[in-house]
Order: sequence, then C-alpha cells, then structure tokens
Amino acid sequence: MPIMSHSEWKRRTKLGVLKPRSSLLKKVDNCLNEYDQKRGDPRLFEALCVALGEWIKSKDNVEDSARNFEGAVTDLIRQVEDFKKQNINPASHLMAMNHLEEIRKGAELFKQGKLKPAKITVPISTGVVDKSAGHVVYEGFTQVQLPIAKNAWAEAYRAAGLAVAGAAKAGTDNTEKTRLTTWLGPTSVTTKLQTVKDNLNAMLQAFQKNKVTLSLREDKTLHYVNGDDPFGDMVEGFNTSTVYGFVWSPSWGHVGSGYRVILGNVFLRDRTPHEDAQTIYHELTHKVLKTKDHAYGKEKCKLLVSTPANALTNADSFAYYAVSFLA
Repeated sequence: MPIMSHSEWKRRTKLGVLKPRSSLLKKVDNCLNEYDQKRGDPRLFEALCVALGEWIKSKDNVEDSARNFEGAVTDLIRQVEDFKKQNINPASHLMAMNHLEEIRKGAELFKQGKLKPAKITVPISTGVVDKSAGHVVYEGFTQVQLPIAKNAWAEAYRAAGLAVAGAAKAGTDNTEKTRLTTWLGPTSVTTKLQTVKDNLNAMLQAFQKNKVTLSLREDKTLHYVNGDDPFGDMVEGFNTSTVYGFVWSPSWGHVGSGYRVILGNVFLRDRTPHEDAQTIYHELTHKVLKTKDHAYGKEKCKLLVSTPANALTNADSFAYYAVSFLA
C-alpha cells in the first residue's frame, strides 16, 4: 500500500479548531506534504521518518491518540514501515541518510560524555605474517595452500639474491653474460649493464626490506571504471580464476604501506617448476621497477631481446632471468 497523501492525512486526523495540532505533529504534516510533492526523493522520505518518529516518541501510545479516530495514524506507520522494507537495498542514498542520523546521535552522546569504548568481540584477521625471509603477509590461503605460497616466496626471494650476484659477473664471466643476454638483451654498453644491475639490486632490496602482501583471490571478477572519469561507466574485467596474478595500478609503482600482489587460481594450479616464484618476482617488478607486459612466456621473451628497450622494461624478462638461477 502506498503512503497516503498529505490531504488524506490532514482530513483523517483533523479534530476541529478546539484541538490545535502540536508542533511535532505539524512537522509530520510538513514533511508528508513535501514528500507528497516529490515522492522519488529518498531524503524527503527520511525526513518524514524522523518527524514521525519524534511525534510517536512524544506519546505514551500514539495509536490511542484522538488523531487516530479513523485509523490514519496506524495506517501511516504501517505504510512507512512497509516502504522501508521494500526499499532497503535499492535506496543506498537513503541508507546513507540513516547513517548520518546515527552520526548526529553519536555526536550528541559524545558531547554528553555518554559514549563508551567499543568492545571488539571478533578478532580482525591480519593474515599470516612471516619474517623468516623478508617481511611477507599471506592473505586468503588455506592451511593446504599456504605451504605452496611460502615455498614460492622463498624461491623468489632466493632468486632475487642470485640474480644480483650473477649480473655482477656478467662483465667477465661468459656463462653469466650469455644468461643475461638471453633474457635482457646485449649488454656491451657499460651504462646498460649498470642499469640492469641497479634494477636487480632494487628488486633484492624490495624482497629484503619491504613488507609484501600476497593475497589469494581464486575466483573474483574484477570491475573497473572505463576511462579517466571516476564517475564513468563500470566495466567488467577478467576473472581471477584465469590468471597467475596482478597488481593494482603498476604505473603508480609502490603505494601505501606495502607491496600487495593479488594471486589468482592459476598460481596454485600450474605446478611447472619455479613458475609460482616467477609470478611473484614478475608482479613485484611492476611495483618496484614499473615494468610493462610487452611479452609473456619464455619463448616470446627470448625474441623480445631484438628490441632491447622493451626487454629492459618487460616484467617477464626480469622474472625469467631471476628464476633461471634456480634451475
């Protein structure tokens, strides 16, 4: 049943000139009149709810009020409650108005010194913290999955150190020079070799000194805003069941209190030796070195060295170079 009109409400609650309407009742009248003129505005509905609630509280039993001689008060209360139930999910801005009212009440209680500290009865999950090699936090892994992630991190951590040591020999050791050239291109120019060394050192520092969060999301569909307009259309992206991993906004590099890597279902499924370690190293290069994804996979990365500028900014190229030391 829709909420009655303002005119119906006034007619059914009128008691005559000898029974003037109170200020609280007049507030209900005014709010219902405004809502009646623009029924699609949830803010006006919220104002009506507040006014009606204040008037009800002023009475011992509002349904015993003389104004309810035709049942108008009972009807309006029921109509308002029914409307609330029917619109609890769609009216998100109405819910926000409810939160504002709670904030106002909380502020008033604070002024009166009546607020007490909240008691948290449910512990907040902070993930599994491991500082045995660097500082890594594991989120979303089951007890069965966690050893896989820990082993992958340990291998990626070890590869980062081995890559630095290997690149240091590339100028004089032919084996290491060939390895580096295979994945990152010719290094005959001294400045280029130094750039590679600096990047590999930066990666090692990230593994050793920065807090890294590995967050497992096995089956989540990503949604994002299309274009630069923050209020633009929402677009459905990929599902994490089909990817190894990803990071947010790699062009921004490191943001926040740590480096967060989201790992997908393929990270767990693909048991190719060192592939999970390669995934972690790959994703962290996006954060640390702001690398791109010019090419994926071993064969395509080897072909990419014909375009040295791309090889030196390709995430998979650095990652495959690093884990090659684990073979």
